[in-house]
Amino acid sequence: MKWSKFFRSLYWLLIIGTSVGAFYYLQPYVEQMQEAYVLLRSGVGGIQEIGNKLPDLNQFIQQ
Repeated sequence: MKWSKFFRSLYWLLIIGTSVGAFYYLQPYVEQMQEAYVLLRSGVGGIQEIGNKLPDLNQFIQQ
């Protein structure tokens, strides 16, 4: 019974430790992906603003 409890505790410690280690190892890559996503969204927002202004330019050219 004691061995079962010991190995069950060891099992969960390994799972938790592996999860924390993986997070620690992958955190810089996740942050880089988040920064790239924010830049991509701001770029798309800028393109949308330009697209919204184009009809106004067409009206200006036709005059």
